[in-house]
Amino acid sequence: MVFQDLGEWMGPLDAWMQPPTATTIESLPSLERCSSVGTRLGNFLASIHCDTTLLLKAQTLTDDGRLWFENPDTKDLIRDETARKVLPTLRPWIDQEAGKIEKIARIISQDFDCGFLEILHSSSSPSPGIPRSMFSVGDLWTRSIIIDSSPTTPSSNPSFDPATEAELGLIDWEFTSLGRIGQDIAQLSAWLFLFSTSSVWSSTEPRFRSATVGAFAILPTSSASIGRFGTNSGVGFGHGIDAEGGAGPVKGEPPGWWSTAGTIMDGLLVAYAHKVKEYPDYVWFVDEDYDQHRLKKERLAVIRSIWILFGREVIYNSVEAGARFVGFFAVGGDGGESSDEVQMWQREMIEVGCWYVSVAGESSDEEFEEAVRRECVLKRMYTISGSL
Repeated sequence: MVFQDLGEWMGPLDAWMQPPTATTIESLPSLERCSSVGTRLGNFLASIHCDTTLLLKAQTLTDDGRLWFENPDTKDLIRDETARKVLPTLRPWIDQEAGKIEKIARIISQDFDCGFLEILHSSSSPSPGIPRSMFSVGDLWTRSIIIDSSPTTPSSNPSFDPATEAELGLIDWEFTSLGRIGQDIAQLSAWLFLFSTSSVWSSTEPRFRSATVGAFAILPTSSASIGRFGTNSGVGFGHGIDAEGGAGPVKGEPPGWWSTAGTIMDGLLVAYAHKVKEYPDYVWFVDEDYDQHRLKKERLAVIRSIWILFGREVIYNSVEAGARFVGFFAVGGDGGESSDEVQMWQREMIEVGCWYVSVAGESSDEEFEEAVRRECVLKRMYTISGSL
């Protein structure tokens, strides 16, 4: 109903990114336009996440004693959709040996509970002037973002260029509240990452096996852990990783990463980090050289939580992607993937998610800091000086 009321051209971001099919005549948006969308989203989200007025309002009590934006059902609803689904989601996909699935489930569950405790006690900081939380949309994914896909977008802004820009909006504020630092961007990034690795949604490669090579240029904790989750001591992937366990992108930009979704994600994360730097209370999160000695542990703790949330969302949504989005996979027909190929993609995405959760939840600070330094998918969210 909302989309209908907004008019013929207004729709969710994922529909705007979707490549042309037999039932659509729209062409893919240019990468320049995608970059503009990502940049504007990043700037906007950083502005509302760090806004002092919204933060103060979120910590204000209503007449009945609740936090102003608090949804009393939020914790149970999100727990049902996240922590409680880990084991049944993973069992059909991961070898059940040495308690690996249970470890992943425990890390996700503990991180979820710790996050709510931190938010409830957000008035007390781990260090003076270091907040535990930020204002959050609470359930941010590609269908929370609406975009005008009309060829010529009307605008009251005289400098608006419809060739490279598009009118944007944000809907679905039901779970708006105080949230953990980075949680909105981690959730949205998980969706954009999945879109950027699907064969159908990659604008540069016709099949996911070649389109996803660059997106897997992330680092196992050691070269010994390269391999399938459940068969080695750690979690890793052979794609884009050299024989000594180094990380990519491998010589230049990864093939397939510069799809519509990948370009939006790149613009989003870069703009977000640089905008957050403008807010004194949060500059420590994105500038790794800012008072590094005192804030190093706090910053690493926030990034651990971001990795766990990102991994959790990649796990769940890779399993459900085909059911939730028509055309996510091109199964059958000329040039389409077989069901075995689709399952291979899903299994690899689950391994990606498990790797993030496992490394964030089980590594020492030294090991995790090294993994953060070499990882290349989320790094731009919290790295602006270039030294990490």
